[in-house]
This record gives sequence, structure tokens and C-alpha cells, in this order.
Amino acid sequence: MPTLSHLLSPAHWRSHFTAEFIGRYPSWSAALAAADGYDDQRILETVHASALKVKRGEATFERDSVCFQKEEFRWPLLSVLLHAAIMNRDSLHVADFGGSLGSFYFQHRKFLHQIQSLQWSVIEQSDYVRVGRQDFEDETLKFFPTLADTATRSAIDVTLFSGSLQYLDDPFDQIMQAAALADCIMIDRTPFIDESQDRIAVQRARASIYKASYPHRFFAKEKFDRFMTNLGYASFCEWNGFDRADNTCRYLGRMYRKTDPAVQRRP
Repeated sequence: MPTLSHLLSPAHWRSHFTAEFIGRYPSWSAALAAADGYDDQRILETVHASALKVKRGEATFERDSVCFQKEEFRWPLLSVLLHAAIMNRDSLHVADFGGSLGSFYFQHRKFLHQIQSLQWSVIEQSDYVRVGRQDFEDETLKFFPTLADTATRSAIDVTLFSGSLQYLDDPFDQIMQAAALADCIMIDRTPFIDESQDRIAVQRARASIYKASYPHRFFAKEKFDRFMTNLGYASFCEWNGFDRADNTCRYLGRMYRKTDPAVQRRP
């Protein structure tokens, strides 16, 4: 099994860094009571150690605290981000909600740095913000505790929820906050099910890297679609995610754009 010092191949990560999902809880609070929590200090310590390996050049990138030795890119998400930059005249401010210590940014910086004016702002829990500012922040990458704080840096062009919405008590409130600040919302690594209501479960990590469990939401696809439509957003494109749970769930990525041209700040 992998350890912190082990550099994984993508295939090794997919086969070993998996999780199980337990139960069908009536509320987020009920699932939270049955879990260890996602702010466990052990998780931050593991992610921090892996991210420092990337910074020192001992690993190519890290994802979910696991280090990788070979380049791998999330092409669909990267493509729509570069599309957004082109449409915004080679300028882009991304609010990366739940972006850890800049995982996606560091994994794709050789491409992202081709954008003439790039600002990458990570929104995270307070301990991650503290560590991020201490060890990883630079002129491009900054860390903030809320979306509102991020907007004080400059107007947000894209709010990105990559593998984060399913771990929020009220994800729809965060999407509404994002809608008030950005005309473009992107999601990735987000689980959808063909049911009328969301399913709330407890996720338990199987990897030996850390032992933790936390509430997890599977989104009812039609319900989510209606919410985004009522919020004034239309799906511009969709792609399949690489995560896996079981046959009842699909992980998807999407780029949403505001449908009302009167409130569209940029093309």
C-alpha cells in the first residue's frame, strides 16, 4: 500500500485511493455525527507534506494528498478554463473553492501561466489558508477564507467547484454566493445520481495515507439542473469525471454561463 513517500502512477492511485460510501442519512447533521469530520488535522498534515514535495521538485503534482511522479492533466477542465481566458481577452481570475493548497493550479501551471493576466484564488478552511499563505502563496496564487474575501482581490471571472460541492453542508448556498460574484461557474469531479432527491452518505477513505470519514452528498441530477436554470445559468458543455463510486453514480464536470446578457459582464 502507498505511503507518504511513495510516488504513485495514475493507475495505482485509481486502484488504491478509493473510498466507500455508507448509509443514506436523513440530514447532513446526522451524517456528520456518524463521521470523523473533514477538518481532521491529520488530513491537512498529509496534504501539506505532499504539496511541499511538489514545491521542492520531489514530485510532479499531488491530488487528494497523493504524490505523482509523471505528468497527468485534466484536459476537459483545463480546456474550458483556457477557453474562458480567451473569451476574456487573455485575462482570468479563478476562485477555486475547496482548492486545497493549490493542487489543480500546480498540476497545470505550465499551461495556466500562458494566460497573460492570471489570478488564482483558493477558498479554503482557515487552517489551509494559514498554511497556504505561509508556504505556497505568490503573486498569482492567493488563499482566502470566503468567496466575498476573494472578490476584494479583483472581480471573479470563474468560480470553480472541483470535488468540493459534495462536502458542503449547504452547497446550494455557496453556488448562490458564486452566482452573485461571477458570470461563469464550473464544476468538476461532482457526483450525480438519477433520483428525485440527493443522497447523503458517509465517505470513508480506504487508503492508508490517512484514516478519516466525512459526510458526502450525491446530487439528484434533475434537481440540480433545475436549480442552475432557475439561478439563470445554462450549461455550456459537459464532460465525464474520472472518479468512481458505484454503478448508480456518475461524476461529471460542467461549465455554466449566465443566460441573461444584461447581467453578463464579459463575453
